[in-house]
Parts: sequence; C-alpha cells; structure tokens
Amino acid sequence: MRAFVVVFLIFPIFLWSDFESVITPKGEKRALEVIRDLKKFPLKDIKEFLPDAVIDIQYAKKGNKLFKESVYSEDICYVHPELGKKLVKIDSELKKKYNLKFKFWDCYRPWSVQKKMWELYPKLGYVGHPAYGSRHNRGIAVDVTLIDVKTLEELEMPTVFDELSEKANHTNMNLSKKILKNREILKSLMEKHGVFSIRTEWWHYNLPTKKHKIYDIPLSELKSKKK
Repeated sequence: MRAFVVVFLIFPIFLWSDFESVITPKGEKRALEVIRDLKKFPLKDIKEFLPDAVIDIQYAKKGNKLFKESVYSEDICYVHPELGKKLVKIDSELKKKYNLKFKFWDCYRPWSVQKKMWELYPKLGYVGHPAYGSRHNRGIAVDVTLIDVKTLEELEMPTVFDELSEKANHTNMNLSKKILKNREILKSLMEKHGVFSIRTEWWHYNLPTKKHKIYDIPLSELKSKKK
C-alpha cells in the first residue's frame, strides 16, 4: 500500500512536466523541470505587444559574432507577457521623448539551444549553464538596442552585440558623451519599469526573478503555429 501511495503522488508530477537529469558546474546531479508542452507555453510573439517591432535575431545568422554559426532556426521573438507589458510602456516613452524604439537581437531561447550554445562556448559569465537555464529560456530576457523611429538607424552604443569584453560593461565610462547618453537612455527607462540590466552586457535586460518556468518549444514549431 505504501509503495502504491508514493507512486500515485509522484506520477502526476512527471505526467505534466518533463524533468531533465543535469549536472551542475560543481559536478552535482539535479533534476531540472523543462516544459515541452505547447499548451503550457504562455510566451507571446513580441508583435502582439509591439506591432512595429524590428526583429533582427543575431543567433539566427550564420555569421554571428560569438558562435560563428546559426544556432536559432527562426528569426522570431517571443517574450513572457509580464515582460511584454513592460516593454509596451517603455516603447511608448521612447517614442514620445526621444523618437526612438527597440531593435530586438535576442528574446526567448529554447533550452535545447542553450545546451548547444554551452557546448560551443562553455564559459560561465558569458553563456548560461544549461543545468540552471537562463532567463532567455524563461522568456523574461531580451537583448536590444535603440533605433530611430523614422530612419531605423541604430544609435551609437559602446560596442557591437556580443562584444564580450570590458568595453561592453556598464561600468565602462571611457566613451563619448553621445554614447554614454544613448546607453543611459536605454538603461534608465528599462529600470524605471522594472526591467534590469546586468553589469557585463549593455544590451541585456531581464525581469529580476527566475521563478518562471524553463521552456523548450522549438522556434520552428512557434513559426509554424503562426501560419
């Protein structure tokens, strides 16, 4: 009877969620919940929040700076609704105050892609370890820059995307006044609405929590879903 009860209690958990056995950087084994059921996928296309959003997903390109090969199958951007609603408010302020808007370089990233990225570039601090998942896997992070509303030209920023050096750090003040101002416009408006930066990448912003689920819905499946 005891064995039956234990199985009965545990079975529903594995019925509704997928658990991956992973090994942390310290060599510890753990079970990581990874959602692969499209019915349990709450993320939305960024265009549902910002219809005029400019999408330029860098990891969908063969010549991306970090991996030198395409690691994304599609040039699409999905975000968690909690983040999307905040981006709507920020976008409105950008347009009203500065005639600027976002260009999106990275958004939701399937967990299986996170694993591939780690295999290609296994450096903590630059690529999130798949044993924990990244905020991109949860749909609560975006990599962005700012562009002119009319010309769509990018503003001058400290570095190009994925310049993994001290030049990309928010602590880097050895920049022109114009570039410092551009970086500050982005940072101040994002953080005003609760979307926060990380020290090492001026382009990366995320919600300040990892309570959200990790997802592994392929981008190709999301693309076909829209048709």
